[in-house]
Amino acid sequence: MEIDHSNLAEGTLGYPDEILLPVLQLLSIEERGTLAPECKRLWSICNDYSFWSIFARAHGISIEKVIAKEGQNTVGDMQMASQRQIPGMVIDAVRKEIQSMPDCSKKTKLLNRLERPIILSALKGMLKFVDAFVVYQKLAETASLSPIDEKYLKNHETLETWLLTNLNELVKIEKLDLKDNQLTELPELVGCLTALQMIGLNGNRLTKLPESFGSLTALQSLGLGNNQLTALQESFGSLSALQKLDLYDNQLAALPESFGSLTALVELRLTNNQLTKLPGSFGNLTALQKLLLLPNDQLTILPQLFKGLVNLKRPR
Repeated sequence: MEIDHSNLAEGTLGYPDEILLPVLQLLSIEERGTLAPECKRLWSICNDYSFWSIFARAHGISIEKVIAKEGQNTVGDMQMASQRQIPGMVIDAVRKEIQSMPDCSKKTKLLNRLERPIILSALKGMLKFVDAFVVYQKLAETASLSPIDEKYLKNHETLETWLLTNLNELVKIEKLDLKDNQLTELPELVGCLTALQMIGLNGNRLTKLPESFGSLTALQSLGLGNNQLTALQESFGSLSALQKLDLYDNQLAALPESFGSLTALVELRLTNNQLTKLPGSFGNLTALQKLLLLPNDQLTILPQLFKGLVNLKRPR
Protein backbone atom coordinates (compact mmCIF):
# COMPACT_ATOMS: atom_id res chain seq x y z
CA MET A 1 0.00 0.00 0.00
CA GLU A 2 1.41 3.38 -1.00
CA ILE A 3 1.41 6.01 1.75
CA ASP A 4 0.71 9.69 1.10
CA HIS A 5 3.36 11.11 3.41
CA SER A 6 2.21 14.72 3.15
CA ASN A 7 -1.30 13.79 4.30
CA LEU A 8 0.12 11.57 7.01
CA ALA A 9 2.28 14.41 8.31
CA GLU A 10 -0.61 16.89 8.26
CA GLY A 11 -3.01 14.47 9.92
CA THR A 12 -0.76 13.37 12.76
CA LEU A 13 0.92 16.56 13.95
CA GLY A 14 -1.94 17.27 16.34
CA TYR A 15 -1.06 14.20 18.43
CA PRO A 16 1.49 14.22 21.27
CA ASP A 17 4.90 12.60 20.77
CA GLU A 18 4.09 9.58 22.93
CA ILE A 19 1.32 8.66 20.46
CA LEU A 20 3.21 9.58 17.28
CA LEU A 21 6.28 7.55 18.20
CA PRO A 22 4.62 4.08 18.20
CA VAL A 23 2.72 5.02 15.02
CA LEU A 24 5.99 5.86 13.28
CA GLN A 25 7.46 2.57 14.48
CA LEU A 26 4.98 0.83 12.16
CA LEU A 27 6.64 2.47 9.14
CA SER A 28 9.72 1.19 7.36
CA ILE A 29 12.98 3.05 7.73
CA GLU A 30 12.57 4.31 4.15
CA GLU A 31 9.06 5.61 4.85
CA ARG A 32 10.25 7.45 7.93
CA GLY A 33 13.09 8.87 5.85
CA THR A 34 10.56 10.31 3.40
CA LEU A 35 8.40 11.67 6.18
CA ALA A 36 11.13 13.26 8.32
CA PRO A 37 11.83 16.31 6.07
CA GLU A 38 8.16 17.38 6.15
CA CYS A 39 8.77 19.55 9.25
CA LYS A 40 11.16 20.01 12.15
CA ARG A 41 8.94 18.14 14.60
CA LEU A 42 8.70 15.05 12.41
CA TRP A 43 12.45 15.23 11.80
CA SER A 44 12.98 15.18 15.55
CA ILE A 45 10.57 12.30 16.21
CA CYS A 46 11.86 10.21 13.28
CA ASN A 47 15.35 10.58 14.77
CA ASP A 48 14.34 9.44 18.24
CA TYR A 49 17.08 7.42 19.92
CA SER A 50 14.81 4.35 19.97
CA PHE A 51 14.96 4.18 16.16
CA TRP A 52 18.74 4.48 16.28
CA SER A 53 18.86 1.62 18.79
CA ILE A 54 16.70 -0.57 16.52
CA PHE A 55 18.94 0.32 13.57
CA ALA A 56 22.02 -0.63 15.58
CA ARG A 57 20.61 -4.07 16.48
CA ALA A 58 19.58 -4.72 12.88
CA HIS A 59 23.10 -3.97 11.65
CA GLY A 60 25.11 -5.65 14.40
CA ILE A 61 26.33 -2.37 15.90
CA SER A 62 27.21 -2.49 19.59
CA ILE A 63 25.81 0.30 21.74
CA GLU A 64 27.84 1.26 24.79
CA LYS A 65 26.20 2.04 28.12
CA VAL A 66 24.58 5.47 28.15
CA ILE A 67 25.98 7.68 30.89
CA ALA A 68 23.94 10.56 32.30
CA LYS A 69 25.47 13.55 34.00
CA GLU A 70 26.04 13.31 37.74
CA GLY A 71 22.82 13.78 39.67
CA GLN A 72 20.62 13.27 36.58
CA ASN A 73 19.12 9.84 37.22
CA THR A 74 15.44 10.21 36.37
CA VAL A 75 13.84 8.41 33.42
CA GLY A 76 13.65 11.72 31.58
CA ASP A 77 17.35 12.38 32.25
CA MET A 78 18.31 8.98 30.84
CA GLN A 79 16.14 9.51 27.77
CA MET A 80 17.83 12.83 27.11
CA ALA A 81 21.25 11.26 27.58
CA SER A 82 20.29 8.44 25.20
CA GLN A 83 19.17 10.97 22.59
CA ARG A 84 22.50 12.77 22.86
CA GLN A 85 24.75 9.71 22.81
CA ILE A 86 23.22 6.79 20.87
CA PRO A 87 23.06 8.44 17.40
CA GLY A 88 26.71 9.42 17.79
CA MET A 89 27.67 5.85 18.68
CA VAL A 90 25.93 4.53 15.57
CA ILE A 91 27.50 7.15 13.29
CA ASP A 92 30.94 6.41 14.75
CA ALA A 93 30.48 2.70 13.97
CA VAL A 94 29.46 3.49 10.40
CA ARG A 95 32.41 5.87 10.06
CA LYS A 96 34.76 3.12 11.21
CA GLU A 97 33.37 0.74 8.59
CA ILE A 98 33.76 3.34 5.83
CA GLN A 99 37.32 4.06 6.93
CA SER A 100 38.13 0.36 6.46
CA MET A 101 37.23 0.62 2.75
CA PRO A 102 40.02 0.73 0.15
CA ASP A 103 40.82 4.32 -0.81
CA CYS A 104 38.59 5.78 -3.51
CA SER A 105 36.71 9.01 -4.23
CA LYS A 106 33.46 7.51 -2.93
CA LYS A 107 35.07 6.81 0.45
CA THR A 108 35.91 10.49 0.88
CA LYS A 109 32.40 11.54 -0.11
CA LEU A 110 30.80 9.15 2.38
CA LEU A 111 33.01 10.33 5.23
CA ASN A 112 32.25 13.96 4.41
CA ARG A 113 28.52 13.19 4.35
CA LEU A 114 28.71 11.91 7.93
CA GLU A 115 29.80 15.36 9.08
CA ARG A 116 26.28 16.71 8.37
CA PRO A 117 22.93 15.74 9.95
CA ILE A 118 21.75 12.47 8.47
CA ILE A 119 18.62 10.32 8.61
CA LEU A 120 18.68 6.58 9.20
CA SER A 121 17.48 5.66 5.71
CA ALA A 122 20.52 7.45 4.25
CA LEU A 123 22.78 5.69 6.76
CA LYS A 124 21.29 2.35 5.76
CA GLY A 125 22.05 3.12 2.12
CA MET A 126 25.65 3.92 3.05
CA LEU A 127 26.12 0.60 4.84
CA LYS A 128 24.56 -1.30 1.96
CA PHE A 129 26.97 0.34 -0.47
CA VAL A 130 30.03 -0.22 1.74
CA ASP A 131 29.18 -3.89 2.33
CA ALA A 132 28.64 -4.51 -1.38
CA PHE A 133 31.84 -2.66 -2.31
CA VAL A 134 33.94 -4.67 0.16
CA VAL A 135 32.48 -7.96 -1.11
CA TYR A 136 32.77 -7.08 -4.80
CA GLN A 137 36.30 -5.69 -4.43
CA LYS A 138 37.33 -8.98 -2.80
CA LEU A 139 35.71 -10.84 -5.68
CA ALA A 140 37.71 -8.75 -8.14
CA GLU A 141 40.96 -9.57 -6.32
CA THR A 142 40.12 -13.27 -6.10
CA ALA A 143 39.30 -13.46 -9.82
CA SER A 144 42.46 -11.42 -10.70
CA LEU A 145 40.36 -8.64 -12.19
CA SER A 146 41.28 -4.97 -12.18
CA PRO A 147 40.04 -2.90 -9.22
CA ILE A 148 36.46 -1.71 -9.62
CA ASP A 149 36.41 1.36 -11.86
CA GLU A 150 35.27 4.65 -10.35
CA LYS A 151 32.31 4.82 -12.75
CA TYR A 152 30.74 1.88 -10.87
CA LEU A 153 31.09 3.56 -7.46
CA LYS A 154 28.11 5.92 -7.71
CA ASN A 155 25.70 3.77 -5.71
CA HIS A 156 24.65 0.22 -4.90
CA GLU A 157 22.93 -0.21 -8.27
CA THR A 158 26.05 0.68 -10.28
CA LEU A 159 28.04 -1.78 -8.17
CA GLU A 160 25.57 -4.49 -9.16
CA THR A 161 26.13 -3.50 -12.79
CA TRP A 162 29.86 -4.14 -12.29
CA LEU A 163 29.17 -7.61 -10.92
CA LEU A 164 26.81 -8.54 -13.75
CA THR A 165 29.30 -7.19 -16.33
CA ASN A 166 32.03 -9.47 -14.93
CA LEU A 167 29.84 -12.40 -13.99
CA ASN A 168 31.43 -14.81 -16.49
CA GLU A 169 34.71 -14.61 -14.57
CA LEU A 170 33.25 -14.29 -11.08
CA VAL A 171 31.15 -17.46 -11.31
CA LYS A 172 34.38 -19.47 -11.58
CA ILE A 173 35.46 -18.52 -8.04
CA GLU A 174 35.62 -21.53 -5.71
CA LYS A 175 37.08 -19.96 -2.55
CA LEU A 176 36.26 -16.58 -1.01
CA ASP A 177 37.70 -15.16 2.21
CA LEU A 178 35.59 -12.34 3.69
CA LYS A 179 36.37 -12.77 7.39
CA ASP A 180 36.89 -9.78 9.71
CA ASN A 181 35.45 -7.11 7.38
CA GLN A 182 32.72 -5.64 9.65
CA LEU A 183 30.09 -6.68 7.08
CA THR A 184 26.52 -6.07 8.24
CA GLU A 185 24.87 -7.76 5.25
CA LEU A 186 25.74 -9.63 2.08
CA PRO A 187 24.50 -8.45 -1.31
CA GLU A 188 21.69 -10.55 -2.77
CA LEU A 189 23.72 -11.20 -5.92
CA VAL A 190 26.17 -13.34 -3.94
CA GLY A 191 23.79 -16.18 -4.79
CA CYS A 192 25.08 -16.04 -8.38
CA LEU A 193 28.47 -17.44 -7.29
CA THR A 194 27.35 -21.02 -7.69
CA ALA A 195 30.85 -22.54 -8.01
CA LEU A 196 31.80 -21.46 -4.47
CA GLN A 197 33.05 -24.39 -2.40
CA MET A 198 34.43 -22.40 0.55
CA ILE A 199 33.44 -19.04 1.96
CA GLY A 200 34.86 -17.53 5.14
CA LEU A 201 32.61 -14.99 6.87
CA ASN A 202 33.79 -15.36 10.45
CA GLY A 203 34.23 -12.18 12.47
CA ASN A 204 31.71 -9.88 10.77
CA ARG A 205 28.45 -8.31 12.03
CA LEU A 206 25.93 -10.24 9.94
CA THR A 207 22.45 -10.48 11.48
CA LYS A 208 20.94 -12.43 8.57
CA LEU A 209 21.82 -14.03 5.24
CA PRO A 210 20.34 -13.08 1.86
CA GLU A 211 17.57 -15.30 0.51
CA SER A 212 19.80 -16.18 -2.43
CA PHE A 213 22.34 -17.84 -0.11
CA GLY A 214 20.59 -21.18 -0.50
CA SER A 215 21.64 -21.19 -4.16
CA LEU A 216 25.27 -21.85 -3.20
CA THR A 217 24.75 -25.59 -3.38
CA ALA A 218 28.42 -26.40 -4.12
CA LEU A 219 29.55 -25.06 -0.71
CA GLN A 220 31.56 -27.57 1.28
CA SER A 221 32.97 -25.28 3.97
CA LEU A 222 31.17 -22.28 5.47
CA GLY A 223 32.46 -20.05 8.24
CA LEU A 224 29.80 -17.90 9.93
CA GLY A 225 31.25 -17.85 13.43
CA ASN A 226 31.44 -14.68 15.52
CA ASN A 227 28.62 -12.81 13.79
CA GLN A 228 25.22 -11.72 15.13
CA LEU A 229 22.92 -14.07 13.25
CA THR A 230 19.52 -14.44 14.91
CA ALA A 231 17.99 -16.97 12.49
CA LEU A 232 18.68 -19.09 9.41
CA GLN A 233 16.12 -19.27 6.63
CA GLU A 234 14.60 -22.59 5.52
CA SER A 235 16.54 -22.39 2.25
CA PHE A 236 19.72 -22.95 4.28
CA GLY A 237 18.94 -26.65 4.06
CA SER A 238 19.68 -26.49 0.32
CA LEU A 239 23.41 -26.38 1.10
CA SER A 240 23.48 -30.18 1.01
CA ALA A 241 27.18 -30.44 0.05
CA LEU A 242 28.34 -28.75 3.29
CA GLN A 243 30.91 -30.75 5.21
CA LYS A 244 32.16 -28.12 7.66
CA LEU A 245 29.98 -25.41 9.23
CA ASP A 246 30.92 -22.81 11.83
CA LEU A 247 28.03 -21.04 13.58
CA TYR A 248 29.64 -20.39 16.96
CA ASP A 249 29.28 -17.05 18.77
CA ASN A 250 26.00 -15.92 17.18
CA GLN A 251 22.53 -15.26 18.59
CA LEU A 252 20.64 -18.21 17.13
CA ALA A 253 17.64 -19.27 19.19
CA ALA A 254 16.64 -22.10 16.84
CA LEU A 255 17.68 -23.92 13.68
CA PRO A 256 15.32 -24.41 10.73
CA GLU A 257 13.73 -27.82 10.23
CA SER A 258 15.54 -27.99 6.88
CA PHE A 259 18.84 -28.16 8.80
CA GLY A 260 18.52 -31.94 8.73
CA SER A 261 19.03 -31.84 4.94
CA LEU A 262 22.74 -31.09 5.48
CA THR A 263 23.46 -34.80 5.33
CA ALA A 264 27.10 -34.41 4.19
CA LEU A 265 27.98 -32.42 7.32
CA VAL A 266 31.02 -33.80 9.17
CA GLU A 267 31.95 -30.90 11.49
CA LEU A 268 29.51 -28.50 13.16
CA ARG A 269 30.30 -25.78 15.69
CA LEU A 270 27.31 -24.22 17.47
CA THR A 271 28.84 -23.04 20.75
CA ASN A 272 27.78 -19.77 22.40
CA ASN A 273 24.37 -19.25 20.83
CA GLN A 274 20.95 -18.95 22.44
CA LEU A 275 19.55 -22.29 21.31
CA THR A 276 16.64 -23.67 23.31
CA LYS A 277 16.09 -26.81 21.22
CA LEU A 278 17.30 -28.63 18.13
CA PRO A 279 15.05 -29.37 15.14
CA GLY A 280 13.51 -32.82 14.88
CA SER A 281 15.44 -33.36 11.66
CA PHE A 282 18.79 -33.07 13.49
CA GLY A 283 19.01 -36.84 13.68
CA ASN A 284 19.34 -36.98 9.89
CA LEU A 285 22.93 -35.66 10.05
CA THR A 286 24.30 -39.19 9.87
CA ALA A 287 27.75 -38.17 8.52
CA LEU A 288 28.39 -35.91 11.52
CA GLN A 289 31.59 -36.76 13.37
CA LYS A 290 32.41 -33.61 15.33
CA LEU A 291 29.79 -31.52 17.14
CA LEU A 292 30.60 -28.59 19.42
CA LEU A 293 27.32 -27.58 21.02
CA LEU A 294 27.93 -26.25 24.52
CA PRO A 295 27.56 -23.74 26.06
CA ASN A 296 23.99 -22.99 25.00
CA ASP A 297 22.59 -22.41 28.46
CA GLN A 298 18.90 -22.91 27.68
CA LEU A 299 19.31 -25.88 25.35
CA THR A 300 17.37 -29.03 26.10
CA ILE A 301 19.10 -31.95 24.37
CA LEU A 302 16.78 -34.78 23.40
CA PRO A 303 18.70 -38.09 23.39
CA GLN A 304 16.51 -39.56 20.63
CA LEU A 305 17.84 -36.91 18.21
CA PHE A 306 21.30 -38.43 18.49
CA LYS A 307 20.38 -42.09 17.91
CA GLY A 308 20.93 -41.84 14.15
CA LEU A 309 24.25 -40.04 14.48
CA VAL A 310 26.26 -43.26 14.36
CA ASN A 311 29.56 -41.58 13.40
CA LEU A 312 29.39 -38.88 16.06
CA LYS A 313 32.08 -38.69 18.68
CA ARG A 314 30.83 -37.54 22.07
CA PRO A 315 29.29 -34.07 21.55
CA ARG A 316 30.71 -31.17 23.55
